[in-house]
Amino acid sequence: MSGRASTPPPNNEPLSISEDLNVPGGPVLVRKITRPKKWQGPLDSGDVEAAIGVFASSSDSGISLFLVNSDSDLRRVALALNEYTVSPRQRLTLLPIRPEELSAAGVGYEQTLGASKCPVAADLHYDMTGGKQELVRLCRLLLDAKRDVGGCSRGNMKLALELSKAEGCFVAVPDSASCACGAER
Repeated sequence: MSGRASTPPPNNEPLSISEDLNVPGGPVLVRKITRPKKWQGPLDSGDVEAAIGVFASSSDSGISLFLVNSDSDLRRVALALNEYTVSPRQRLTLLPIRPEELSAAGVGYEQTLGASKCPVAADLHYDMTGGKQELVRLCRLLLDAKRDVGGCSRGNMKLALELSKAEGCFVAVPDSASCACGAER
């Protein structure tokens, strides 16, 4: 997780792909992880089977990923991922995956509409495609690369929420008529 202070970077976005996800810029796909330990254990041990558990899905629709091309995408996706939780400022743990890593493992991803009030975040939702063999290859590739999780601290989520409220984001302002992203109701 990023240890930087809860102040927005120069582009005014409180979340940063390079600093919060520990990867140099987008595009990157992210998978929400409930706790950092769920990935850290397999990362430390190299246990591919345990790593696959991070991708276990409780829904029939598949394994969800979000495509993040910019810091503003990261903010919108982070708020969408916390949209139905106890607090939109909740700390968030994300596993970043490069599109070329999915390709190298033979894993595809297809765009599906996400369940968010934010139309931008909903459009950035994808479901992974492929079978167990492809997932094993992806996990092995990520473990071999020592891919660490990234995340969004409570402080940065608070800043993200404040910026989104100022923009009229439908996640942050449920009765907003329009958002700075161009969406209208």
